[in-house]
Amino acid sequence: MTFFSAIALGLMGYDILVVVLIVFNIGFIAVRLRGLSRQLDDNLKKVVYLPITEALKSLASEKPEETNLHKLRLLREREDRLYYSFVSVTNILPLLGILGTVVALMQIDSFTTETISKNFMAALTSTFWGLVGATLCKVLEGPIAARVEANRENFVMLVETAIKGESK
Repeated sequence: MTFFSAIALGLMGYDILVVVLIVFNIGFIAVRLRGLSRQLDDNLKKVVYLPITEALKSLASEKPEETNLHKLRLLREREDRLYYSFVSVTNILPLLGILGTVVALMQIDSFTTETISKNFMAALTSTFWGLVGATLCKVLEGPIAARVEANRENFVMLVETAIKGESK
């Protein structure tokens, strides 16, 4: 059995769950997180790097199109939820691969060459998909984590500046 045929055959069983989770993590969570992080970054840059009097005017504005602190806080909370979901799924992927390995090896009911070969190949392909998925997600996590951290720092800076400005 060749490598590619073993991988394709594995997708007919447990491996499809791991692949679906990889696609969901990258195609849904990471894409939404990236868009939300960019939106938050754009909104924070509008007010964080302004003089405090201008930033406070913008925050106190009653115009709905203006940025306000409550909206920014809600965006930060959504960004955190998506980021931690992405990281959690990324961390789970190798564990699911190992679980697939254990399940495949537990299904060995007779010690014939054919049974051992089939189940051992299924065990290896689930580990393969878990590791490939985790690796891809970890590569994507770097730039996402950097932006999330920068947004966190900018939000804290904005809140601290607003508190200092109000106390004057």
